[in-house]
Amino acid sequence: MYKAIIIGCGKIAGIYDKDLNAAPYSHAHAYFKNPHIDVVCYVNRTIKKAKELAKKYNSDNYSDNYMESINRNLPDVVSICTPDNTHFDIIKSILNNNFVPEIIFVEKPVRTELSGNHLKSKKRADNCKSLKKIRWKTPKYKKNY
Repeated sequence: MYKAIIIGCGKIAGIYDKDLNAAPYSHAHAYFKNPHIDVVCYVNRTIKKAKELAKKYNSDNYSDNYMESINRNLPDVVSICTPDNTHFDIIKSILNNNFVPEIIFVEKPVRTELSGNHLKSKKRADNCKSLKKIRWKTPKYKKNY
């Protein structure tokens, strides 16, 4: 069983999915449908949103501190579903931590500006088996009428 943490509890994290029996559009729903992944914590800067998303996916595990959650739960996978301008700083924090998850999924874009030394955490990134950028696409359905 793989352990996952979702950072950011907005639309792409899990709010998009209204029907949990339908095809997943979000990270939480995709993990929920995968029998090999257990979301061990939902994290959001406002605890209320984290609690709401955790409740939607039948979990009591939520937090407002992603680094504390990572260090406590030691996840295999982290999904970063926060606003664009926060992605790079969150990735940097995770890669500079003593514990680094094996997989980090991040919504696009990874970085919103190019100033500064953005390769500073490259050495830590090499220790992470997969640092991936995901592009979600809406499935095309046939009209049945």
